[in-house]
Amino acid sequence: MLEGSHSDERIEGVDLEPGATVRGAYFEGCVFLRCTFAEAVFNDCRFVDCRLESCDLRMVRFDQSVLANVTLVRCRCAGVDWTRARTMTLTLSFEDCQLDYSNFVGLKLARTRFIESSMREVDLRDTDLRQAVFKGSDLARAIVQNADLSGTDFTDSRNCALDAKHNRFRGTRVELETAHALLSDLGVKVPSLDALLGVD
Repeated sequence: MLEGSHSDERIEGVDLEPGATVRGAYFEGCVFLRCTFAEAVFNDCRFVDCRLESCDLRMVRFDQSVLANVTLVRCRCAGVDWTRARTMTLTLSFEDCQLDYSNFVGLKLARTRFIESSMREVDLRDTDLRQAVFKGSDLARAIVQNADLSGTDFTDSRNCALDAKHNRFRGTRVELETAHALLSDLGVKVPSLDALLGVD
């Protein structure tokens, strides 16, 4: 039922077998509810102004597919290689999603919203994260290097470890503990801040 063109449809409870391939499908203004696409392949498909809720997308592949203004809510997206999609049109928003072990290397993700999501061990090297928002997200062991973090908002995020020497910062918003770690990376000591955080 996923072949062909779909506009403003509600697509609910569709399960694809691992390895199943959907080719050349077009979805505009569609809402996907409780679908299982784990390890499926969407080849040369287009998702425009779509919303996915409570879907299982673990290790799904969007090979050469367009993902334009796509919102994902409460979705399981662990292990997805987002670089397989057509990167020039990639515009995504995540809320309460599981993104662990995902690959975003080199992508332009300016203004992308990662809200209340699990992002353990995601790879964000060489990304454009200008004005992206990570509020409430868990970034444990995430790799953030050579990224543009101008205006990026990390407030309320957890386990946020940023490399002060190998990222670009300007107007970046972080929690106090992260700010302390960044200053320490640069060899800067602020005794009053150490005292506030209980650091010797």
